[in-house]
Amino acid sequence: MFVSKKKFNGLTVKINEIEKKLEHLIFINENAEPYGAYFSEQKRTEAVYALNLCTVSVSQIIDYNDIYILEQEREMILSNINLQKFFKDESFLKVFTKILSIVSDLKLNDADRIYIENEYRREMQNAFWEAVPNLNLIFAGGNAVFKAVASAVQIGIGYVSYIKNKDRHLQYGEKRNMELDRETAALLDGLRRELFEAAWRVSAKHNFDDECRLTEKQIRHYNKILTDPDPLRRFENLETITDSFKIFPPFWYHLGSAAREIFSCGSGIYSQLKDMYKAKALEAFRKFETVYIKFLRDDSQAAFCRLEHISLLDIVRDRDEIVMLLKKISADSGSNPDIWQICLMVHMSLGQQDETKNILKRLINAGRNLEFNGLLLSRIYYVEKNESDYKLLANRIGESNVMPWIEDEAEANDEYIKKKNSVVTSRFKFFLGACIGSELKKIAACFGCEREHGIYSPHKNSYDMIVCFVKNNFEKDIASALNSLFCEVGNMPVFGSEKQREATLRKITSDFSEGFENLRTAAAEVKSLFTSSSGTKIKLHANRKEHHDNLTARKKIEEILLLTERFFSDLGEALSKRFSECINSTQAAANAESIIRALDAWHSARGVPVPEFENIHDLHI
Repeated sequence: MFVSKKKFNGLTVKINEIEKKLEHLIFINENAEPYGAYFSEQKRTEAVYALNLCTVSVSQIIDYNDIYILEQEREMILSNINLQKFFKDESFLKVFTKILSIVSDLKLNDADRIYIENEYRREMQNAFWEAVPNLNLIFAGGNAVFKAVASAVQIGIGYVSYIKNKDRHLQYGEKRNMELDRETAALLDGLRRELFEAAWRVSAKHNFDDECRLTEKQIRHYNKILTDPDPLRRFENLETITDSFKIFPPFWYHLGSAAREIFSCGSGIYSQLKDMYKAKALEAFRKFETVYIKFLRDDSQAAFCRLEHISLLDIVRDRDEIVMLLKKISADSGSNPDIWQICLMVHMSLGQQDETKNILKRLINAGRNLEFNGLLLSRIYYVEKNESDYKLLANRIGESNVMPWIEDEAEANDEYIKKKNSVVTSRFKFFLGACIGSELKKIAACFGCEREHGIYSPHKNSYDMIVCFVKNNFEKDIASALNSLFCEVGNMPVFGSEKQREATLRKITSDFSEGFENLRTAAAEVKSLFTSSSGTKIKLHANRKEHHDNLTARKKIEEILLLTERFFSDLGEALSKRFSECINSTQAAANAESIIRALDAWHSARGVPVPEFENIHDLHI
């Protein structure tokens, strides 16, 4: 086919123009990859977001100087990159490799991790118990259950909650030395130079606006703001740096979360601001959706942002938006049971039975919150008349964690309350045991002993034990221990009102006064064996420390030690029995959550880890 000379010349001009454009794209700088500058605006945004994500992650590890945060950053971002979707550039590969080489072997010890995670789980569990005190309300769904979502998001998921409450966690962490060692901190600090070099290369290659790149100074300021416990001040400070963080999705989450927190407080100085900050929170959460780029396989922060978003929506009017957000959460939550637990309540509020049941199975398989989830799943099996799965469930998680196979809803609800009360009773008994154990540990010093986990380790010989007992003021110490114990119990919202608590403690004091006097008398009698009427010590067998006379005296002292242990054991039983009687009343049952919160706060303040009240092994449904 032939073309005219005019058309041919026109095509030649166009081809020359294309060649010049390609030449410009290929050779824009000596380090550019082919077509390096031919990235769309979206690709440039992805490049700067990837860079900022790395920089903020490393900076938070350094600035917070906390091994738990290091672990979470490593698992949430550095080890969770979706290699197919993450922006590909050799500069990132070099930085990631170096970061992981530094932090891959650093781990929080098991005791610290268990303490932090159990504390969070208890807070979450208490929020659900409080939000849905009535079993019938749970299965009715709707707004009643939706309130549980608002209660749960107020706590936050583990990592986000940890950052917001870092000062409180540090009180425990300082005892456990959760800071990074100096060598690791120095190596991580050196990564700032690596990141700047990566920023230089990525910026040159992809030609994005450098004002979108976050600097170390900006990030340090941002990190400090996130730990502010005052939501209003946190929101206002975040709002002042919006221009710098506008294409950084986590910023919009934190801005919306602070606004939602102000809305949720809804009292005092915040009461006049509720509606305004609800609107600001929704605006920030919707902005998050417009700038969010999914670089991670599982993104708990994105999932939780959507849960906070859902908590502000109307279950009827905004149903379609809620369902859409739930789908995104499902794609982002991965294996995070904390996210599943809150999603469970959303599905129940929407009346989505199949989704509810599937999540309950996953949670129970993960051994999470059996006291709550076991009751719900077992009741669903009853409604479905699925007795075989019900029996299997009861066999595997225990009869105490399932509802009885009964038809009457009122009776079922009564059983629900009883099981709820048994949880509170278990918590109170553990608290009481910790209090009594602490006091007995102090008293043990009077006998020249150490007490740990109910086991006494005495002095190596009888003579030293006798001298220690005679020297110390046992009578005064046991009185002090009882006063301390009654003060701790009296400060808890147990036994009803303050007046009822005082009456209960007075009654128990009266009941045990004779036993207390018997202990003092026994101690005085033993001491009298070693002192004359003039107050002079009778000579003991110091050279032969295990002399027959010393062994006889030691036996009498050990009898007092045994009587003391028995006395406090009986006292603990009496207090537990009285508490069980009180908690089984309807009024006390309604206050179960406030009791649990007070007990958990007591343990947290003393760094005492509370065990899980669930026994579960190798569960798979």
